[in-house]
Amino acid sequence: MPFTRSGVVHLDDHFNIVAPGVALVNPAVFAPAQMRWFDRHFDLIAMTAEEVVGVEVNTLALAPGVVAVAARSHRLAEQLAARGIEPVMIDYSEVTRIPGSFRCSTLPLARRSPAC
Repeated sequence: MPFTRSGVVHLDDHFNIVAPGVALVNPAVFAPAQMRWFDRHFDLIAMTAEEVVGVEVNTLALAPGVVAVAARSHRLAEQLAARGIEPVMIDYSEVTRIPGSFRCSTLPLARRSPAC
């Protein structure tokens, strides 16, 4: 996926699916055609420049309808709650100084049901 600006490294710092059909996006780094595609497929929450610098796009879905977000992400938490998604506010400020955030510092966990 091409970015319109140089220096963009991680997709999850600029676009992140937080629930089925809901995504966070930094519209400043995507071409208009890409933004139209996103808009057709997702209910988009556009992130502000300040939120992008604060690595607030980088969230982590904990369960269907539950998303870990930075403790400072009050506007994002309101946007998620308005869509029926529970935001779990976590102080991750020391980790984001690296820089990095939830998805950068966690590993996927695949679980099998006890019957497997």
